[in-house]
Amino acid sequence: MLYYMIKITFYLILVVLFFSSCTFFKLAKQLDDEEKEFYTGKHKFEFVNNQIQIVTNVETISNKRFLFDLGAPVSFIYNNADLDRIIIKENLIRGIGKLKSADGQTLKRYYYKFKYLENGLFVVRNFLMPVIDSPDTISCYRLDGLWGSNVFSSESKDTKNKVLLISMQDSTLAVLDSLPDLTDWIKIGTRFNSFGHIYIKTNIGDNEQELILDTGFGGDVIVNAETFKRLLNSGLTDSSLTQTYGHVVGSLLGFRYDTTYNINTGIRLSEQLEVNPVSVRSTKQLRVNALGMGVLQRFNIIVDYQNKSVYLQPNPGFQGNEKSFFFNKGFGLSKQAHSRLVVINIRSESVADIAGLRIGDIVLSVNGVTVESDFACEQLLFYSKLDSHKNDNEVVVQRGDETIRITL
Repeated sequence: MLYYMIKITFYLILVVLFFSSCTFFKLAKQLDDEEKEFYTGKHKFEFVNNQIQIVTNVETISNKRFLFDLGAPVSFIYNNADLDRIIIKENLIRGIGKLKSADGQTLKRYYYKFKYLENGLFVVRNFLMPVIDSPDTISCYRLDGLWGSNVFSSESKDTKNKVLLISMQDSTLAVLDSLPDLTDWIKIGTRFNSFGHIYIKTNIGDNEQELILDTGFGGDVIVNAETFKRLLNSGLTDSSLTQTYGHVVGSLLGFRYDTTYNINTGIRLSEQLEVNPVSVRSTKQLRVNALGMGVLQRFNIIVDYQNKSVYLQPNPGFQGNEKSFFFNKGFGLSKQAHSRLVVINIRSESVADIAGLRIGDIVLSVNGVTVESDFACEQLLFYSKLDSHKNDNEVVVQRGDETIRITL
């Protein structure tokens, strides 16, 4: 009996290996047809939710919003981005691995060869791109896809002789054939890997630390639990430690329930460049250490893929990171099903926590402005810009069968 079980298992393994090898062979074969062409000149981008978005045309579908994310190793497109209009099921390659997010979440992915994808920076033809299901189809900030570091990887034959210029002061991106005048620029310590990740050598407090240059993260700095613990034990007092509870971890695959820990400290990018204070946050699920747009938007950035170098120039247009009404009061709102605005997280000992706001409360109105389902996203933006210095803001929420008035 044992002999036959071993024999059946062996044959099953052979079958799996056969089909897997066929799939990977098919995938590798289609990579040969890919074409990439970079454009010259500046391309305007949108700065939304502290992130860079660039408009992308996907074959016959125009004006799709893609996140520009040098912190992600691969580009991908969400399955709900009207792809049913162009995708032919027979052309899908299924069963190719999983996509892993910075917080360890994984999601199955499959591939489709797009004949044409274009934005102001480049055009790619016959491009084999992963397709994943979007976890969040109702968010006010829903994206259609993402351009990751693989497009600009220093190992790519089409990219290794290019220079990428990210100008924060006029919200433009440009791909150059050579370095511009570097008179006002400062070279910083870096390390490039084969996946296209760029590691910035920094000092956080008194700790040397490599951080991934992550244009897809809207905050200042994120670190894994081990690094965060080391920072706390190295002279940074825990008196500034704060905790936020609820759905607080935003990733490529959506939000999840977790606790975020936060401290404020200084970060040094070079002898001439120091930013203080910066917010360093961590959760138990995080797997990476990254430098986000909260810091990066203070600078114009040159990424020299020719010599694997990075230069920074202080952004003269930077006027400080404006904190939203929600941040200053210590809670977060998100659009949920039926276009309701729901409290998804609370910062411990914040104004909102002390006032009695709770996770799961459905917001009915703020300062008399009622939430209307057809305009929930516009009202969320309006609320975020309220004067947080006032201490008489009235928030009316529904909690179960109760209607509760809370003053913030």
